[in-house]
Amino acid sequence: MLRISKESFDALSFNCYALSPDHEKMNHALEISGLPMIIGEYHFGTVDRGLAQSLWQVNSQKERGDAFQYYTENAFAHRGLIGTGWFRWIDQNINGRTDGENYNCGFIDVTDRPYPYMVDAAIEAAKSLYEIHSGTKTPFHQAPNAVGHSPIPDLWE
Repeated sequence: MLRISKESFDALSFNCYALSPDHEKMNHALEISGLPMIIGEYHFGTVDRGLAQSLWQVNSQKERGDAFQYYTENAFAHRGLIGTGWFRWIDQNINGRTDGENYNCGFIDVTDRPYPYMVDAAIEAAKSLYEIHSGTKTPFHQAPNAVGHSPIPDLWE
């Protein structure tokens, strides 16, 4: 798929839910496809707002900001990356979407109040991304204490 993608596409897009993207896998994709990469989806959440665990959970709103900055800056440290996309602008409703998913994964809550740590982290990351991408500055190095990735429990079983 990677070999033939270069014949039809301008960029390779993938979702990457992790503490930070795996540069070894990105190197492999770049080597075979020759295409620039876009991470289309990632997020971090916490249960401290009464919403469900997210795909990658951290312990607090401050750690959500740290996780955003860590992930984003470490992603842009890869020479083949041209963009990232945060999963959602706004938290999911407490009642959940059609499949019940109700994550604390937005930059703002459902009442349009921004999460200050997320906003601050995005501002700090944006100030440095060009330097990080060019290799003249090292990315944010403080990894959050992520609870990690775990499957969503099936409450019906």
